[in-house]
Amino acid sequence: MQLLSAPLPGETIYSWCATQHASNSNISAARSAAHLLGGSHAMRQHDLPASLGRLPILDRGDESSIINLLRKHTIGAFYWPFLGVPQRHKVIAAISDESDIHWRRTLCASSRSRPTDHPLRWCAQCAFDDAHTEGRAYWHVAHQLPTCYACVTHQTRLHIARSTPKSWQLPPQNGTIDQRPPDATATALLAASLSQSICDLDNIDVSGLRHAALMQLRDMGVIVSLHSVQHDRVFRWFAQTSASAWCQEHAHGLNHLADGHWIPALLWRRRMSHPVLWAVLWLALEWSSPIDACVAFRDAANGQVQLPGGQLSLLAFDEQVMVNAPPNVRGAFMVSQSYGEVMARLQVSRGDVVRWLESDPSLRQEWRQLLREGKQLECESILRAAVLSDIHITRAVLQHKCDAAYRWMREHAPHKLYAMLQSIPARLAVQPTLFD
Repeated sequence: MQLLSAPLPGETIYSWCATQHASNSNISAARSAAHLLGGSHAMRQHDLPASLGRLPILDRGDESSIINLLRKHTIGAFYWPFLGVPQRHKVIAAISDESDIHWRRTLCASSRSRPTDHPLRWCAQCAFDDAHTEGRAYWHVAHQLPTCYACVTHQTRLHIARSTPKSWQLPPQNGTIDQRPPDATATALLAASLSQSICDLDNIDVSGLRHAALMQLRDMGVIVSLHSVQHDRVFRWFAQTSASAWCQEHAHGLNHLADGHWIPALLWRRRMSHPVLWAVLWLALEWSSPIDACVAFRDAANGQVQLPGGQLSLLAFDEQVMVNAPPNVRGAFMVSQSYGEVMARLQVSRGDVVRWLESDPSLRQEWRQLLREGKQLECESILRAAVLSDIHITRAVLQHKCDAAYRWMREHAPHKLYAMLQSIPARLAVQPTLFD
C-alpha cells in the first residue's frame, strides 16, 4: 500500500483501515492488517487497536500526534479526560515504544473479568449522507462511544452489529432510505449528547462530579445529608428512573448497572470511579433539558459546582462544614464512656451521635482522648491488682492472666507498661541448677 488518504474528521481508525483495504482492492484482510497495524488479526480490534503505534500516519516521537489520534479517531476520547497525568504518560509511552500491550486497560479503566464492550454502531441516515458528500460511508467515533446508542443529528436509534467483525467492514450504505429508523428516546439522546460533551473536555475533576451529584440528589429529595444515606432508598430511586430502564434495554455491558448497587461505591465509599458509571448516574439526575445536563456536567468537571441560588461553592469538595455541638451534647459526651451512654442521656439515635462527632472534630478529639485515658486507668488497675494478688508473679504469668489489658497497654501506652514491668521479673529470680 503506497497511497494512503488522511482520515476524515470524526472517523475511527478501524474505518480508515477498512477504507484503505477496500480502495487498494486487497483480498486478504490479514495482509492489510499486517501492513497497516503490524498484526494479522488487527481488524478484530475495531474499537481500540493494541498496535496503534504502528500506524504509518502516526509519528511515534510526537506526543501531540498520539494524543490527537486517540482523541479524534478512537473511543479513547471518552476515557482520556478522566485519566490523571501519570496514567496519560504511561499510555503515551506504551503506544510510542510498544512496551506494554495492556495500555488499553489503563485508558479504558477496564478489567479482564468485566471488560467494557464497544459494539460497532452506525446511523443509516448518516451512512446515506456520507456516501453522497464524502463518496463513502464510514464509522463515526461519536457513534462508538460506550454510552452512545442514538444519533444526535437525526434523532434516531443506532444500528448495532450483532457480532465482532473478522475482516475489514464499512457501514452498509443504501442507495435510498426507504424507511426511517425508530426515533430515539430522550434518555438515549441525552446519553449521546453527554458522551460528546465528555470528549470535548480536557480534564475532569472527579471530586467536583461527586459533589455536584450529591447536591443534585439532595435537591431532588433522594438524600437528606451529603455524608450519610440509606443505600436501599437510593437503589429504589434509581430503579424507577429512565436511566435504569435504558440500561436494561442495552445488554452490551450496561444491563448490570440497572440495579444501581454501584452508586454508594461511586459517591460515598469512593472505591469506584469509572467514566461509564458517571455518565449513567448523570442520566438519572433530573435535568430540564440535555443542554442543561451537559452544561452542569462541564461545570462540575471543571470544579465549578452550582449552589442553590446560582452561587459557586468555595469550600473544598471533600470537606464538611464544621459545626460545634450544643453545650448539653458536649456535656453528655464528657461524662459518658460509650455510644450507649450518650444515647441514653440525650434520648437520641446512634445516627445522631455519629453526626455530632462528624460535624464537630474538636468534640470527637476530646471524647476520644477521654475514652483513652479512662481505658488506660482501667488497664493499669487490672495489672496492679494482679501483681498485688501474687507478689511472686512473673511477666509471662501476668500477660497470661491479664491478656486483654496487657495487649491494650502494649499498643497504646507502651512506655507506661514498660515502667510498670520494671519491678516484675521476666523469669524466676533464682534459676534452678541441675543438682536441685
